Amino acid sequence: MVNNEAQRRYERVLVPVDMSETSAEAIRIGLSTGLLEQGGATLLHAFSPMAKTRLISSGASSAVITGYVESERHRAMEELTSFLVTNEFGTRRWSLRVGEGGPMQIITRAVEEKRPDMLVMGTHGRSGLLRALIGSVTEEVLRSLNVDVLVVPPASPKLGMAKEAVASEPKA
Repeated sequence: MVNNEAQRRYERVLVPVDMSETSAEAIRIGLSTGLLEQGGATLLHAFSPMAKTRLISSGASSAVITGYVESERHRAMEELTSFLVTNEFGTRRWSLRVGEGGPMQIITRAVEEKRPDMLVMGTHGRSGLLRALIGSVTEEVLRSLNVDVLVVPPASPKLGMAKEAVASEPKA
């Protein structure tokens, strides 16, 4: 989805990842198109420290809560690094960012702070009832954020590669 015809090369690209095969495919497509060149791409992952609410409600000190959240942030960063190595992206230099919160909240915050030229993200291709029940982060990004987005569908099981990536005009 592009807001205007590209006037220049995309230099600041944000890649939200959920560490799924769909995210790996989005990175592969981004690399193959030259969008994710050295130094210009930031990989973003949202994490939710599951026990934080329980710690707060049990009256834990702010130091304990902060320590727990930081340990979860560290774990999320390790998982992101492992994801990159597993998918053979580990030899590249990436700017990595993990944020506490839901995916849409973290993506929105990163777009506001980093002002990327483009987002490159995968979609799981869900439809029907499943999509209605759990929603789609990609769909919400397309509706809500004013930034160009390259949406990469799931890899074709037969070919082992992505179907044609989707680019369309945003709704006003």
